[in-house]
Amino acid sequence: MAKAEEVAQAFDRQIRFRFREEANEFQVEVLEKDGSEEKVIRKIPPDSVINFIEHVQEMFGALIDVEA
Repeated sequence: MAKAEEVAQAFDRQIRFRFREEANEFQVEVLEKDGSEEKVIRKIPPDSVINFIEHVQEMFGALIDVEA
């Protein structure tokens, strides 16, 4: 992670790692600093993928409950 942060700083960017509990996945946010504000310019994986994973897990959980 330290190496990734060094590379990001070389391009005037910052990165932040977040654990998204609802999907049980990590997400990387690429940030651009604009004065005193930080702006998220990219999320890896994107929020749409995180939401998809969450819904699949919910459907899989419901399927297990119905079969049990």
